Amino acid sequence: MDNIEIDMEKTEKFYKDYYDSCNCLYCKFYRENIRKYYPKLSSFLSDFALDISKPYELSIPFLEDDLNYPFAQYLVIGKAPDKFSKKLGNISLSIAKSYQDSDISSPYFVLELGDIKFKKSITSKEILSELSL
Repeated sequence: MDNIEIDMEKTEKFYKDYYDSCNCLYCKFYRENIRKYYPKLSSFLSDFALDISKPYELSIPFLEDDLNYPFAQYLVIGKAPDKFSKKLGNISLSIAKSYQDSDISSPYFVLELGDIKFKKSITSKEILSELSL
């Protein structure tokens, strides 16, 4: 990625050790399906030592024609300019301005993916029911 310095070794170790403790329906669905339905995005992120199935922070989705996650954030150990944006298919990538603090002592930034959608037909009935309330 342009003008971005990633410490691949530290980022890879972070994702190897990182465990997202949230087991809500939305996070679980995302973790189980993101790699399968976004293989190009998964491959792109893995080139930078990011595990697409382990977002650092994930938005609560909403239901329209599809199941929409407004954003997913991934912690990256390294440095990035404040202004960075890229499109990968329909997904926007940018540097997050707001995110959960980390106790990592190395310089890091948070990469934000925007507008991740899953077809309603693959969404669990539990999620559809909960979001339709």
